[in-house]
This record gives sequence, C-alpha cells and structure tokens, in this order.
Amino acid sequence: YVRRQWLQRAGTRSEPVANLAQDFRGATGLPPVVNDEPLVRDFLEHLLVQAADPSAYREWIEEDYLKEVFAETKILWGVGDAAAWSGRLDPGRLQALKDRVEIVFRPRNPEFFAADAEIALEAALKNVPRLTVKVFDLDAAAYYRERGGEIDAGIELDGLVANHEQTLDYPNLPPARRHLERFTFPQLKQPGVYVIELVGNGVSSRALVRKGRLRFMQRPGAAGHLFTVFDDAGRRLSDITLWMAGQSYRSDADGAVTVPFSTREGGGNQSLVLQQGRLACLAAFNHEAERYELRLGAILDRESLL
Repeated sequence: YVRRQWLQRAGTRSEPVANLAQDFRGATGLPPVVNDEPLVRDFLEHLLVQAADPSAYREWIEEDYLKEVFAETKILWGVGDAAAWSGRLDPGRLQALKDRVEIVFRPRNPEFFAADAEIALEAALKNVPRLTVKVFDLDAAAYYRERGGEIDAGIELDGLVANHEQTLDYPNLPPARRHLERFTFPQLKQPGVYVIELVGNGVSSRALVRKGRLRFMQRPGAAGHLFTVFDDAGRRLSDITLWMAGQSYRSDADGAVTVPFSTREGGGNQSLVLQQGRLACLAAFNHEAERYELRLGAILDRESLL
C-alpha cells in the first residue's frame, strides 16, 4: 500500500525504518508485526469517513489502494450515493465487500470493569441479519487451579450452556453497510470472569471480560509470608482464600493470610490463586525459603569484654 516514490526517497535519507519482522517477545512478550496493512486500513477508514477526497494521504499511499479504501469506506458507513461509490470498485471487489461478514469488538472496549460497574461493549456488525448474544459465567478459580495459567478468549466452551442468551434482528440493513451496536449486560451484577460471544451468519467473535480485581501486598513474618488483599478500589478485604500448590490458606480475623515459607533451598517464583467469594485472580510472588539469622552490632568498652 505504500507509495513507491516515497519509499525511494525515504531510502536515501537517514531516517529509521521499522523492521516489521523483528521479534520483541523476549523483552515485551509481543510477537512480530509482520503485516501492518490491516491497521493502516483501519486508520484510513476512520479518517476518510467524512473526508471529501483522499488527497491528504497521496504522498505516502499508493493511488489505487487509496481510492479503493476511500470508496469502500463510504459504502461501509453509508455516506453519499452508494451506487456512485460502487462504480469505483471492480465487480469482484464489490461483491466480496457485500458478502463479507463482520462481527468485531471495538478496541476501545475495556478488559476490566469495576466490581460494581455495568458491563457494556461496542461491536461493529456487517451482513449479520440475526445476531445471537451468549454470555458464559466462568469458574475462574477452578480454571486457575487446574490449568495454572491465565484465561483467554480462546477458552474451550464446547458442551457448555450459556448462562444468558438473546437474539437480535437487523432486517433492514444492506449487507454492505457496517453499523455500530452497543450491548449492555445488566444481568451481570456480580464480580467474576465472563466470556461474551456474538454469533451471526456463520461468524463468531468473543470478548473476555473481568469484573472486579484482587490485588495483594505481602511481607515476611515470623510464621511465613503475610498477605493482605485489596479490591480494585484499594479497600482491604477479609474472608480471603489463597490457594497454592494444592493447599488452601484462609485469612484470619484481621484479613491477613499466612503462607509458610518454602522448604526448597533458595525458594523461587510461585503461582497462587486469590479468591473472595466468586471473584478469583491469578498471581505470583517470590516464595522465600525458611531461613534464620541472628546478628549483633555493639559498641562497648574493650575492658568490659573481660
């Protein structure tokens, strides 16, 4: 999509060039970009919706690519005369645009919600005359104990029945028209981890939503590590269960959880599951080995050493 003349000019200057194949997983956990075209197209669609023409980007973008994205953007968002914009695309491209099915959660959707907040998500739909919305309430604590890893949107849900399900119809929208919809879930009042799945016209898309979070602080005590747990608003919590390496530890009357020191020499990093009621979070800490030491510093008259 990049204009060749611009690449040639950029190659003669001392400007840094991004290497899209570079792997940063060691430092950031992020894989190589490889192909940035979908991101560029998404930005252009956002910028060109209300633009009279795409000339502002001709210095960097190939003319044919820019014209194609411009016409598709107008068709997708229903701006101007659809027939006129359709005439700017070849028949095969136009038909592919009409046939394409989109169910895409918007990037602005939060991944975390406060424990008392209402869950609301935005999604862009296209060529979806009937949409099924499914909500799965996950037992996060059981998953963490069994798998020892974080939950993601690819979690296996086959055989599970949705806790909530509804069907929405959009009968009067052309198949080439993209539209934004906002979905609210007032029934999800309790904190927890949920998968929200949108299914329509052979396509499905998922969002993993966490409502409420647990945080902790720990310090060494005489009997082991002392954990204090807080909610997402910073309030200290009681009635906490901490699970680690097959053992459960309950909080005391003050809300503190005591975990004995490690029996391994040197200790090491250890995963744990924090839980209060139905809310559970996966965490890790440095599990210290049990070690005793006595030091004395003294200032005294040498004669008293006799």
